[in-house]
Amino acid sequence: MYLIIKQVVPVYEGICLSLSTEPLQAELQEVKGILELKIFRKDNFELTVDVLFLVLLPVTAFFRYLDEFILIFSSMLLHESGHLLAAVLQAEKIKKIRILPVGLNACIHEGYSRYRRVILYISGPIVNILVLLICLAINLCRTGSPYYLHFFISLNLYIFIFNLIPILPLDGGKLMREITTYRWGFMRGSGYIRNISVFLSVILVLTGLALSLLNAVNLSLIAIGVHIFVNLRLEEMEAALMNVKSIIYRRARLLKKGV
Repeated sequence: MYLIIKQVVPVYEGICLSLSTEPLQAELQEVKGILELKIFRKDNFELTVDVLFLVLLPVTAFFRYLDEFILIFSSMLLHESGHLLAAVLQAEKIKKIRILPVGLNACIHEGYSRYRRVILYISGPIVNILVLLICLAINLCRTGSPYYLHFFISLNLYIFIFNLIPILPLDGGKLMREITTYRWGFMRGSGYIRNISVFLSVILVLTGLALSLLNAVNLSLIAIGVHIFVNLRLEEMEAALMNVKSIIYRRARLLKKGV
């Protein structure tokens, strides 16, 4: 009887994984695929560019902010390159890279090991702080006050701090999710971090609106808050997908141990 169960369970779990995750994956791809242009695809990897990125290039050039835009894009590119490097070093599968107005967004198979996921999440902010320290060292060796160097230093500092805020889908939110799920279980822990993310995104929007009423318009806070709030739906679907895979992975480990 045990041998029959041991042979049937993996097949059953494979069917469950297919039935449970494929609709989620299809919906995620449909939502994320809006306003994207595919420029390269091979096997299970694809490279896309966001239409907004192509729009912003001439717009920023027209308003003479192209230099600042390039520096912002470069800072975010370095941040995401840290994630990509960590993924390559850990032999994780990179499924998709999106070129966005704020840099790159990599869709990486995060595996099942909490330790490896944490390494993946912190690698981006670590790159920004390393770039910051290098730029500070260069600044000390220079005379004068170069605007673009100081701007680049400030950018990497802001990106480092901002990405560690415990809001999904930021790195800080993902790190906090690892802590809460370890402490209270996957579904309960994911619920906690999602509620925190909703609360903080509302605070960002209200702060932006308050500053606007005080004639200190800050549309970036409103835009960031709305963007995070909208993306929480995607994170909710991804959390459900991760939960199914996590259950199956734990079951597979028990089977290997003969439990």
